[in-house]
Amino acid sequence: MKRFLMVAGMAVMLTSALVRADAELLARPDVQRYIDEQVASGQFNRAELEVVFANVSPKPS
Repeated sequence: MKRFLMVAGMAVMLTSALVRADAELLARPDVQRYIDEQVASGQFNRAELEVVFANVSPKPS
């Protein structure tokens, strides 16, 4: 039972870190600049691009 609780706790921490990473990605100035450029080109909608970037899953390099 103790091992299960430890694994469950680690899973919760990892999940919250990933959510925070996604929000941080969307808040980055270079990402916002890219979104601005794509919206200005008339090919993309800002809300749609923000949804895409908010759902990005960071992968370790």
